[in-house]
Amino acid sequence: MIPRFPWTLGVAMASMAIGGAHAAPAPGRVLIASDSTAAVYKPSQFPQMGWGMFLGCNLSPRVSVMNLARGGRSTKTFLEEGLWYGLLATLRPGDTVLIQFGHNDEDRTKMYRHTEPDAEYKANLTRFVSDVRAKGGQPVLVTPIARHEFEGGHAKDTHGAYSATVRAVAAETGTPLIDLDADFRAFIDGKGEAASAHYYLIYAPEDHVVRFPDGHHDTTHLNELGARAAAAIVAKDLAALPLPVARAVRAGDADAVSALGSPVCAASGS
Repeated sequence: MIPRFPWTLGVAMASMAIGGAHAAPAPGRVLIASDSTAAVYKPSQFPQMGWGMFLGCNLSPRVSVMNLARGGRSTKTFLEEGLWYGLLATLRPGDTVLIQFGHNDEDRTKMYRHTEPDAEYKANLTRFVSDVRAKGGQPVLVTPIARHEFEGGHAKDTHGAYSATVRAVAAETGTPLIDLDADFRAFIDGKGEAASAHYYLIYAPEDHVVRFPDGHHDTTHLNELGARAAAAIVAKDLAALPLPVARAVRAGDADAVSALGSPVCAASGS
């Protein structure tokens, strides 16, 4: 099988699954508006990867994925920097837009990107939903992916009011919801604290990771294994939604993913 996302094709191609020239008319595209947890990364940043890099591996080749996620962005800065307007400019009727923010909206160390959950954060999410619908697109709200933080032997809820706000906006606006916070938290909880650390940028010096020779302890960002698992969970949830794109999902198995060392969908020859 020819890898679908070789790094040699560049960052733009790494975030797209491309169908054949003679395929049937393609369903709408999937666009991703998010932060570093979904973003595309360069080879020099390995093993860090975002789940958006692998979502196309769980979709029909007829569905392209446009990954517009950008590291360090909150709903506020995604708007202020014009990234949201760029997404709207490329949005076509029938496209599905996955909207996942929260990690940076929560941040109080860089207040320029902070939003309060029941105020600006909620207003921004509501606006995103409205803007996508006005352009003929289908918004899907996604709660921020769970962090690797455990307490009493179980994965901890660290997003609190922010995930609750996403759920509330989804209910109030009738928007489909992917509860990635709850679902990924359940996934890592099932693995246990030690085993689930292998899905994040958590390394000891003995792991001999080139980028982190002295080890690293990042409980937020995903490595390749984590990004593949998260993408499989997003796809599984997407398949369950009453949306046209659901028919194009090839739901993967988060438990079956393995690291291949690059953003390809499958090992060569498999």
